[in-house]
Amino acid sequence: MPGRVLRAAWLLLAVLVSYVCLLHGLGAVGLIGPDEPRYAAISRAMAVTGDWVTPRLNGEPWLEKPILLYWASATALRVFGDGELAVRIPSALGAIVTSLALGWLGWRLYGAATAGVVLVLFPTTVSAFAFARGATTDMLFATSLTLAMMSAVRLVVIPSDRRHIWQVAFGVALALAVLAKGPAGILLASGSLILWSVVSRKTARLTALIQPFVFTSFVVVALPWYVLSALRNPEFVEVFLIRHNVERFLTPVFRHEQPFWFFVPILVLGLVPWSAFLVTGIRRAVRVWRTGQLAASPSLYVACWVIFPVVFFSLSSSKLPGYVLPAVPGAALLLARTVVSLLDGERSARWPLVGTALVFAALAAAFAVPELAIAGVPGLPPDELRPLAVLLGLVGLAVAGLTYWQREHAAVAAVALGFAMVVAYLNVSMLPRLDQFISPRTIAQRLQETGDADRVSAYRLQRGWHYGLNYYLDRELREWVPGPSSLVVTTPDGIQALRAQALHVSVLDRVSAEAVLVTVTPTSKRVQPSPSQ
Repeated sequence: MPGRVLRAAWLLLAVLVSYVCLLHGLGAVGLIGPDEPRYAAISRAMAVTGDWVTPRLNGEPWLEKPILLYWASATALRVFGDGELAVRIPSALGAIVTSLALGWLGWRLYGAATAGVVLVLFPTTVSAFAFARGATTDMLFATSLTLAMMSAVRLVVIPSDRRHIWQVAFGVALALAVLAKGPAGILLASGSLILWSVVSRKTARLTALIQPFVFTSFVVVALPWYVLSALRNPEFVEVFLIRHNVERFLTPVFRHEQPFWFFVPILVLGLVPWSAFLVTGIRRAVRVWRTGQLAASPSLYVACWVIFPVVFFSLSSSKLPGYVLPAVPGAALLLARTVVSLLDGERSARWPLVGTALVFAALAAAFAVPELAIAGVPGLPPDELRPLAVLLGLVGLAVAGLTYWQREHAAVAAVALGFAMVVAYLNVSMLPRLDQFISPRTIAQRLQETGDADRVSAYRLQRGWHYGLNYYLDRELREWVPGPSSLVVTTPDGIQALRAQALHVSVLDRVSAEAVLVTVTPTSKRVQPSPSQ
């Protein structure tokens, strides 16, 4: 009975942290950055027009990304109505599916204990929390690749008698990855599997992945949209395939240059608060390698799933944090396996848990000490950040205390529950107060309430704010041009540039450091008489 109660309690914890971290507060803050409002506007246009083939932004084809996110968001917009919930829920549901797939993988590869731990570990990583509430392509891409790697397990690692079913599942998952992000889906999945087959010396097993069932299911799901889009948009191949795939990878044309090692710290930060277990996990992997048992270990398969995307995108000339997300699910599964091995007594989990407590303590200090950069959150004075610092500190103390009293299972649960409590506080208290400083939603609402939405223009506005106002005002915000008195959204630097043109600028609302609402009026100049007069 006690074991059954503990399993029920752990399942309840998994449901709780998944809801809080992945679903709760999807609308706590408005759309942020250039990508979210662009993708949301494209999805809204698709839902309104019924054109499910060509993505359009401001009426023009927008062929940078494939169609999966737009299909999902447009469907959600028709179900839930216009708003942040509809455009973000595809990513949130994708994160939940990823978590469930990891639970299944943990059970098949390692047992029920690892399955249970990964169900609370993955949702409580910074990566899962951040990308589950982003209206972008990253989470759906990671979900599709996770499903592909899950299906491939039953074909190459633990072959199933029902291989045709798993071949269809693998083909469909691979097709969804291609519809989510493009050819990179094939490259990441095949690269990870080839790397595993070479290191494990089981290359013959890859033949199960190149069978008619795989090919047919992939073609049926992925090919129709690509063909239709190319037929309707003659520039599709050049814009999507060449410019936004080949050129993005080979050249720094989009100015996202970063050093080769960029994704290593990004992955470590993305696994917070569990990153302290990485050291133990790596040491454990080295020990297995030295015993010569690496090829037979299922962890080799998962490790290749993590390593290949990191190396692949490290070679790219363009690097963004979201590129490493496909590696996070596999890394979370390896961390869950490490946690279970430590709790089962292979080695003490004390030191990784102490490191985790120190992570919470460091975050608490960062929000509590005004001299630290993170304490300067725009729009919030340091005093309003101290409740968050106190909460983070209490979680760190709880984890440290439970570890000291050798309640290591409870300490692991405290890490997950503590992270969920921090997320709940952010959703309920901090993010709504930050909204006007980091999202255009508030200023758009003010413009609509005052009836000024149709006459406002933009001047030197940061790209994300410009796209965001386009979305919330449901029109393309024109760039300001000299003329009669105008209502303009600009930046502090924009104000100086306007005044340098001998214009009178009156500040109406300093929304944030990125957006200031002003009126611009031409100033009258005294005409000097000419010498002939």
